Amino acid sequence: MYLSKPINSTNIIFQIRNVTSDDAGIYTGGTSSSIAEKGNKIHAIVYGKPRKPTITGQSAVNLGDYVTLKCSSNSTSTPEYYKLFPAITYEWYKNSNYIKSGKILRLIVDENLFLDVITCKAKEKLYSDPSDTIHIAKPKCSEKNKINSNFINGTVVFTWPKQTVRVEELIFVTLSGDRMFPWNHVQDQKYVLRDGLRHSSVEVDVKLVFQISGYEICRGLFSNRPDILISEEGQNATLRWTISQFPASGLYSVFHDGRSLIKITDLGATSIQSSKYIYKSSPVNSPDIKFNINSLAVTDAGYYAGGISSSNAQSTKGILLVVAGKPSTPMIKAEHDAEYGKTITLTCLSSSSSAPEYYRDLLSWSYTWYRNGSLMRHGSTYTFTINLVNMYDEISCRAKEIIESNSSNTYKIRLKNFFYRSE
Repeated sequence: MYLSKPINSTNIIFQIRNVTSDDAGIYTGGTSSSIAEKGNKIHAIVYGKPRKPTITGQSAVNLGDYVTLKCSSNSTSTPEYYKLFPAITYEWYKNSNYIKSGKILRLIVDENLFLDVITCKAKEKLYSDPSDTIHIAKPKCSEKNKINSNFINGTVVFTWPKQTVRVEELIFVTLSGDRMFPWNHVQDQKYVLRDGLRHSSVEVDVKLVFQISGYEICRGLFSNRPDILISEEGQNATLRWTISQFPASGLYSVFHDGRSLIKITDLGATSIQSSKYIYKSSPVNSPDIKFNINSLAVTDAGYYAGGISSSNAQSTKGILLVVAGKPSTPMIKAEHDAEYGKTITLTCLSSSSSAPEYYRDLLSWSYTWYRNGSLMRHGSTYTFTINLVNMYDEISCRAKEIIESNSSNTYKIRLKNFFYRSE
């Protein structure tokens, strides 16, 4: 319905009644389509109700553990290109009462939660219908199917016993509390997660589906996540951890990445290199395990843990020793040839010598730039415009991980096609 008054007014007003999704799009005006395209435009957005959300996540969780759920929906708004503006938001409800906003819901399970009903809603401009309800159940997991976690060279390995009958194995993985994957098939009673230390927490739920007797759901946690000790090459380090009690067998060993370093009995401790590894616990069979490593080298980096055997030690909580080395002498790289009056960006490039290698990406770096020996700025890049004042300057940089590198070679500006003419 056209509403402008007078009808030839330059203030164009019209109304669309009973709006549908087909009315979304661009509106403009003019004496022809081509002229209209060049004029002012109005985008008409028609918001629809988001689709009914679905909830994915664990449905069976032990008392005291965390349950992690994800709410997902899709927009029905038009036009298509505008669906993400604004983005869909989510709200969670327990027994029809609002509890929090966000795509992910993470709750610790208490006895009451087993009785609660959980739903979620999606919202763009309009609210969706509520999702189907879910109930958190107590998992049915027999002791014989307990899941174990081992830490091996930066990798977390979850294992569980092989079944005597045919079984379908499915796994659900939760990383850092909110990164989830759907139930996936897994084989050989094992799940391997590379670079497990990148995540603040790792949880796996394994569903064992038996042909005749139903299924079990068992949960495994990366509970033996190591403590991190960072020391510099050439220094001494003291490592210590506590065990519940010294083994009744009277025999306990300290292992480095599976290799035995120190053997402890009720009578004393013996190390493979007495001047390098010095056992300090007193009394010797104390549950407070403590030892020194002298004159650290990068080969000393790795996982230290104790137990009655190497395999037993891999499943216990130990210490990851990171030995920081000096970064390589940096190189300065220019993004393009230097031209007078143009902006140039230099990048300071260095590499780590710290160990173990699988921990290098978790160490932070800093960079410092110098011009003619004076500190100019911090950051991995340095951007400036070349002029008569700075065209003969000498530039260098240093990189720092834990230890600072040597200074880079001096970068001198080499101008491309530059001819200076005095006035």
